[in-house]
Amino acid sequence: MLKRSKSIAAIVTMFALAACNQAPQGASSETETAATPPPAVANMAPLAYNVSKHSPLLGEAVRTAISQDFNGAPLSAPPAQHQITAADVRCRTLNPPSGAPDCSVTYAAGSEPVAITGEDASALFDALAAAGVQDDAGMGHVTRALTALECTVDDAVAQNTPANGDQVAGFSCRFTPA
Repeated sequence: MLKRSKSIAAIVTMFALAACNQAPQGASSETETAATPPPAVANMAPLAYNVSKHSPLLGEAVRTAISQDFNGAPLSAPPAQHQITAADVRCRTLNPPSGAPDCSVTYAAGSEPVAITGEDASALFDALAAAGVQDDAGMGHVTRALTALECTVDDAVAQNTPANGDQVAGFSCRFTPA
């Protein structure tokens, strides 16, 4: 009877540890490899790149460097860090979508919004989703919006780290969902 209660206690302990996502000490590698993978990190590179393309706050040389980082081209200037800011970014499309969304970016508080159209608007709408911005569905439309965008692009990291599609290292952003 004592042997059976120890077995039950061991099973209960294993279930408790599994519920907490922990492997018991001395567990086999089979248990350890079954652990849940870490959550996906939002991809900020497309957001920073698409917002930077139309920024009146950035010079042409900075926009070129950010484009070279994002598109995998060699830099035409020494590596640097670049700041991208926007007070408000918003895109709206019909639900179901038909054509490019209507997007605008207000780069500085109190300034006029810059309209983003065509392929750039579609890319920005997709970039907002990739960055984790949630859809706000209304009657017949979907809006994606954020405020207080602050991004940093590090040329050295972007240039020296292999990219995986649109997932480019060296791009980081903070923002407030609208």
